[in-house]
Amino acid sequence: MLQHCFTKSEDGYLYCEGNKVQDVMEVVDKRPFYLYSKPQITRNVEAYKEALEGLNSIIGYAIKANNNLKILEHLRKLGCGAVLVSGNELKLSLHAGFDPTSDAAALFERGSQSIKVKKYSEALDDLNAAIETDPGLSEAYRHRASILRQLCSYNQRKMFEEGKKDIHSLFRMLNITPQEHYSYGFRSFQIVVDYELRKRLVLGTTQVKA
Repeated sequence: MLQHCFTKSEDGYLYCEGNKVQDVMEVVDKRPFYLYSKPQITRNVEAYKEALEGLNSIIGYAIKANNNLKILEHLRKLGCGAVLVSGNELKLSLHAGFDPTSDAAALFERGSQSIKVKKYSEALDDLNAAIETDPGLSEAYRHRASILRQLCSYNQRKMFEEGKKDIHSLFRMLNITPQEHYSYGFRSFQIVVDYELRKRLVLGTTQVKA
């Protein structure tokens, strides 16, 4: 059973990893404040690793869930990847030390859940600008980004009623599966750095998001 960092003691106070939360509250400068447990984060990641043992998988942390720099740095040290939805999150992940050229894991993803089609171009422009300094990355990225823009330019209904063949060929180029019953046509668009092909941005992979 997974241990939880917060416990209520017999004295009626809340404790975190054996530390009285009330005592912590009395020494912080501002309120409200956020109290996190580093050991708890470690235990959570280890639980994911144990559950995924034997599978070719990557644990990706969604930066939008909590962009605390110290937490990101700790997750990076534990071997997690960074799930990105904006150029600013890409910059933050780089600041936290995530390495997009690592051989150990595909550290960068591009998630698309609940993002509207019209926002793809804005996000792509942000990401393009953020990686502009690396020609090797940006060249491969631009090629795939241009395909994505073609997808975004289609009306969703025409995508599956009139131009189904052409659209599906584009999806195959992107290595993603179209979802016909999803309002924007596709649910799982991701841009990742493939750990087998260094410095080549590819689209689509199976990830575990924490």
